[in-house]
Amino acid sequence: MIKLIAIDLDGTTLKDEFTLHPYNVEVIKKYISLGYKFLIATGRPYRSSKKFYDELGLDTPIINYNGSYIHDVKESDFKTKIITVRKEDVIQIENDLKDYLCNIMCEYEDLVFIHENDEDINSFFWQDGTPVHYGLMKDNLNIDPCTFIIEIKDALDQDKVMSYMERFKDYSCRFWNGRYNRFAEIIPIGVSKADGIRLVCDYLNINYDEVLTIGDAGNDVCMMKEFKESCAMKNGEEDVINNAK
Repeated sequence: MIKLIAIDLDGTTLKDEFTLHPYNVEVIKKYISLGYKFLIATGRPYRSSKKFYDELGLDTPIINYNGSYIHDVKESDFKTKIITVRKEDVIQIENDLKDYLCNIMCEYEDLVFIHENDEDINSFFWQDGTPVHYGLMKDNLNIDPCTFIIEIKDALDQDKVMSYMERFKDYSCRFWNGRYNRFAEIIPIGVSKADGIRLVCDYLNINYDEVLTIGDAGNDVCMMKEFKESCAMKNGEEDVINNAK
């Protein structure tokens, strides 16, 4: 029996970048009234997912930054989990890969650091009035970030970047697909939506086999693979669809 339904936001539950699909709201609230728990698991920061949490009337913790930041909005006894990238590593990578990089973005909730103002990379964070610190990370980054995204000049250099990143045993590097294949996320080992879901299940005393996960993108593949029940969106990436149960 399913007790917890973990949902991605963009490309899954949202109608567009700023709006929940009204039918999804109707269905989710109906299932909540029947006793089901819903859990948001998103790559977004909390500040840009809070309004969706509130609109759905959820009472569960929320998973942000793909599992780097998990907290309970209702301020219960759930212990907040924050996993960050060491700023010293960000600065080293910035320096060592300078010949391949054209941009970097780091973020920690209401703090955003970007090397250069760029329309493409601006689409990966939600300002909502949040001030942005522009410039080299070595000059501006003053905190260990939850999100570390790099943009390389040429997608043909993916292998070179991946080979370099092998020296950092505490992180994984994941390039995106399609038109964004020059972008990569550098993620601490042990950070994923799936790990976050398991943490929330333990807190709520829900068995892992009682979870249904729903998603569409590369950061949702772990949810497709690691839970007994998983569903890919029709608009989902091929890897998501292939791994959904």
